[in-house]
Parts: sequence; C-alpha cells; structure tokens
Amino acid sequence: MAHVSETRSVHAAAKWTMHRVKKEVEEGLQLLTAQQEIEKAVLSKLLRESCSHREDEFVKMSSKTDAQGKPRGDPDKVDVSKGELHQRVKAYLPSVDVF
Repeated sequence: MAHVSETRSVHAAAKWTMHRVKKEVEEGLQLLTAQQEIEKAVLSKLLRESCSHREDEFVKMSSKTDAQGKPRGDPDKVDVSKGELHQRVKAYLPSVDVF
C-alpha cells in the first residue's frame, strides 16, 4: 500500500513538473513572438521613414538646376539606394512587408 501511495506521489509530482515546463515554454514562445512582432514593426517604420526621406531628398535634388538649367543630382542614385535597401531587407527578413 505504501508503494502505491509513493508511486502516486511521484506521478503527481512529475505531472505537475511537466505542466509547469509546458506553461513556461508556451509563455517563452509568446514572449519571443511578441518581441519579433515589435522588431518587425519598428524595422518597417524605420524603412518607410528612410525611404520617405530619400524621396524627399530626390525631390529637392531634382527641383534644383545648375547654370545650364539641368537638374542637379543623380535621380537614379536615390532609386538604386532605395532598391538596394529593399533587397537587403527581403534577404534577411523575407516576412517583413516593407510597404
């Protein structure tokens, strides 16, 4: 009878331990998921702001002219940089929606 009681006690302790481990793992995964979502949102916001700033620079550069009336700056330079930025983000974080 003592052996049965001891076995039940060990079983209950093991069951409780498994329950706690499972709960801690689930909470850890939820925390990691939330952290990743925050990082994605921050990265996406920074990319949008950076691209918007580059587009503003392009507008400023293209609206200025030199002495011959030709626009200053290289409009392709801004687009290429923006494109490269998008490619790099997609290479490292394919699930992030840049726009």
